Amino acid sequence: MYRLYIRERREGERMRRGEERMRRGEEMMRREGERMRRGEHRRGEEERRRGDDEERRGEDMMRREGERMRRGEQRRGEEERRRREKRRDKDEERRGWE
Repeated sequence: MYRLYIRERREGERMRRGEERMRRGEEMMRREGERMRRGEHRRGEEERRRGDDEERRGEDMMRREGERMRRGEQRRGEEERRRREKRRDKDEERRGWE
């Protein structure tokens, strides 16, 4: 008798929990429906897309900056070489005069 009572009580609790879950699910669905009607979900998608674009743009900028730095370093190297050559030419001219 007692076991039957416990089982029925447990089943009752489970049923109640199930109903609560259903109610929660229905509320969530209703809220989502209202949001969709307001067009909030669309805004969310646009924001996500914009975020992806900004991230991609940032990566592109970083890559370009890296390439520019590499090129800049090369350019700097070339400028230094030119300066050295000019200095060498001037030194040679001076020696030639002496």
